[in-house]
Amino acid sequence: MPKILDVINIPFKQHKPTLFQKENYLIEDKFYWEKSNIFTGELEKLLDTPSDLWGTGDSSYQGLNDRFKEQKCYVYNSSLYLIKPQSLKIIVRIEGEEFGDAKRKVRAKFQYNETLYILPVTDPVIETKYLSGDNGEFALHIENVYLCVSVGLPYKGYCYKFLASIIY
Repeated sequence: MPKILDVINIPFKQHKPTLFQKENYLIEDKFYWEKSNIFTGELEKLLDTPSDLWGTGDSSYQGLNDRFKEQKCYVYNSSLYLIKPQSLKIIVRIEGEEFGDAKRKVRAKFQYNETLYILPVTDPVIETKYLSGDNGEFALHIENVYLCVSVGLPYKGYCYKFLASIIY
């Protein structure tokens, strides 16, 4: 199973950009993926430096600056950013209780370019680690921490931001 920072050779059929995710490629399904190496370079050199993460000021019930209106999707050229946060906490809590759909969720609370964000975490390693423990807020040392932040497909008029991976 591939891990973060593995270098993998993947044959592609074609570039398949969408209005919302311009980086998409259609993977050639007749070939196996091949791990060729592990990235050992400096992640600092790969960082994206947007002024903000697809705009600010629009938040869902549980998030903060975690979405934007679907009509704005065409404005952005990328649905993925590799960033270095100024602060980072992992939040584990029960969400949806007030709607009769209580589930424990993992979110990241972080600051980037002086703006605070609270986004859902979809990194399976981080989710598994924190869901196996207690609810609460857990500060992470950020000296060598990087975040891969992404945007999902539109849902009910919004595009939602999420934390795809934490690299440390």
